[in-house]
Amino acid sequence: MPPDEASLLVRMHTLWYHGEPLFRTELSTHYDLVSKILTAWLHERQAIASLRHSMAANPGVSHIGLVDRLLAMNDLRAMRLKWKNMSSIDGLSPEDLLCMAFRVMTNTEGSEYMFKDGLARLELGVFEFLRSEDAKIVMQRRDTRAG
Repeated sequence: MPPDEASLLVRMHTLWYHGEPLFRTELSTHYDLVSKILTAWLHERQAIASLRHSMAANPGVSHIGLVDRLLAMNDLRAMRLKWKNMSSIDGLSPEDLLCMAFRVMTNTEGSEYMFKDGLARLELGVFEFLRSEDAKIVMQRRDTRAG
């Protein structure tokens, strides 16, 4: 995770909100869908950062904490499915539309490929922290028989 990803995500959301008139003009009919995809992606990134922080701060959890962590992981998977399966337009994937948002927010032209490459690199490790030995959730049956 980048050192200050949480702050960056908040700033991106704020920029999108305050830049709506300009971005809406730039994206015209694509604005609403691009906005939904960006918002879902930002929400996913915030959830990933929160879960990473929780797992780093409390690697061992109680039974209640275990349930909360399982729910957070399932929520994260649902968020991923949500934005990855938003309907595409004009043959553009959700990732293409997300990169359109990045392009208009940075006021650059022809930068979609750069953003798409960066997004692909970011995607490589998106669930990596869930696969580590420390993040594995192991359910074991406790022997409750009196012995």
